Amino acid sequence: MQKSIKLMAEYGRLALWWAGSRVGPIDPGDLPISTSLRMDIQRWADEYDGLLDQNSPIDSGFPDAKAEQEFDDAGRQLWKRLQAELASDFMVLYFSEIEQRLLAPVPEERGGHTV
Repeated sequence: MQKSIKLMAEYGRLALWWAGSRVGPIDPGDLPISTSLRMDIQRWADEYDGLLDQNSPIDSGFPDAKAEQEFDDAGRQLWKRLQAELASDFMVLYFSEIEQRLLAPVPEERGGHTV
């Protein structure tokens, strides 16, 4: 049976989460993915963590729309790499910060869609 996971940035948390009937974060080291992908996911999550203003959480976030778009673009690339490396064993979902919705993989010519 195919397992479902999602790539989603969250302050102070890992960027990979169970989706479906299982819940909670996933340590990237527990997945059969390359070291380079694992490190890139960690860098992406660290970048998001760096946006948190501990003194004023309400003021946390991207400095501008361009930075937010670049972050989302990087997340989409990681999403594609995860799906490629995990192949048919996992369905990988992606939470887009720009669209504020969960995207599921579909044929390349159609892009992602809401689940």
